[in-house]
Amino acid sequence: MGTLVVALIGLVLAILSLFWQIVSWLLGFVTRVKVKLAFGVVGGPQPFTAVVVTAINKSAHPIRVAGVYVYRQDGSGERYALVPRDWEKLPGVVQPRDAENGHFDYDKLREDGVDFTRPLVASVMLATEKEFRSSPVILRRLPSRPSQPASVG
Repeated sequence: MGTLVVALIGLVLAILSLFWQIVSWLLGFVTRVKVKLAFGVVGGPQPFTAVVVTAINKSAHPIRVAGVYVYRQDGSGERYALVPRDWEKLPGVVQPRDAENGHFDYDKLREDGVDFTRPLVASVMLATEKEFRSSPVILRRLPSRPSQPASVG
C-alpha cells in the first residue's frame, strides 16, 4: 500500500512537471511588453527635462519597436510620435527581458497642449503592428530643471 502511494505521488509530480514545461515552452512564443511613463532629466551637451517612455520586453525573444507615442488627451486617438535623437535606442530592437527608453521633450509637449495634471498614456508599436499601451499616469512631480553647462573660453 505504501509503495502505491509513493508511486501515485511520483506520477502526479511528473504530470505537473510536464504541464509546467509545456506552459513555459508556449509562453516563449508570446510577446509580452510593458510600457511605463515617467519624468526624467536627460543630460549631455544640451540637457533637457523629458517625458520618458520605457518599453520593457518581458518576452523570451527580441522585439523590434517601430514607433513610440504619447496619446493626445482630447479623446481623438491622435498621438505625438517620438522623433529619435542620434543616441536613442528607440525605435529599435529590445532584447529579451531588457528595456529601452524614448525621450519626449517636456517643454515641446507642453507647448503642444499636453496637460500634465491629467492622465497621460504612452504606447509602443512593434514592427508586427501590435501596440502596447501604458496605464494612464498623472506625472505630478517635475524633476529639477537641468542647468546649461558653463561655456569654456
